[in-house]
Amino acid sequence: MTAEKSQPDAPKCGGIKSRGRHQTNRLSAVAVKTANPGRHFDGHGLFLLVEKNGARRWGQRLTIQGRRREMGLGSPPVVTLARARESALRVGEARWLVE
Repeated sequence: MTAEKSQPDAPKCGGIKSRGRHQTNRLSAVAVKTANPGRHFDGHGLFLLVEKNGARRWGQRLTIQGRRREMGLGSPPVVTLARARESALRVGEARWLVE
């Protein structure tokens, strides 16, 4: 009786494991309205924070000079998902210019 060794699944990126910012679980407009309490990440550091009382707000997680920072971008009724994504990209690009 021989035992077969199971091999881990090969990475789906042409044999190279992808690193850096991932956008596999992007939020949808419906998900923004119906999300449960917690942090729901969208990519590029953008996240939706839903509090227990139902309050929602956009935020972005950044690393500046080796320290993690969070910046508020507004609430979903005022700032749409598309606008929050655009702001997150602009802040990310500007951050690279400063460092």
